[in-house]
Amino acid sequence: MKITAFGASYSRTSINRQWAEYVSVQIPGDHSLRVLDLNDYDLPVYTVERQNEIGIPASVGQFVDELNAADLIVVSFAEYNGTYTAGFKNLFDWASRHQLKMFENKPMILLAAAPGPRGGATVLQTAVERFPRHGARVIGSMALPRFKEVFHAEDGLVDPELRKELDALIASATAQI
Repeated sequence: MKITAFGASYSRTSINRQWAEYVSVQIPGDHSLRVLDLNDYDLPVYTVERQNEIGIPASVGQFVDELNAADLIVVSFAEYNGTYTAGFKNLFDWASRHQLKMFENKPMILLAAAPGPRGGATVLQTAVERFPRHGARVIGSMALPRFKEVFHAEDGLVDPELRKELDALIASATAQI
């Protein structure tokens, strides 16, 4: 199985990229993992006029190709003012112009992580509701609050209750793949 994971942020030190990669590694079985860095998809701000002028940039097609090559997609969202980061939203807008149903009925685990007590729950709920319109088959979701307190680079998820929640998510998602 091919897993593609990414943090929906252009931050070079993205906690959401760390969280998406960590969750992907927890999935049992034989699989390969490709972790995308959204900085590889540098794009102008989307407008219809710009699309008419320059067409769809090649990097958008490359991003969609990465999604299409996956058997499972794991995405973790950073929350900026209650929604997607501007950079990810721009990539998402371009990608939806390239291929509206970009997720092609692929199973997806949607996540969010934040330093605050809600863990990006608002953006996560937005994605859970929105992504099926673009072909996603959401098989699980989880927000991780208080990231710096509950997740350590060397030990992973250290909070026992959140670990139980993650284990239940992985078990449920695995059964649906």
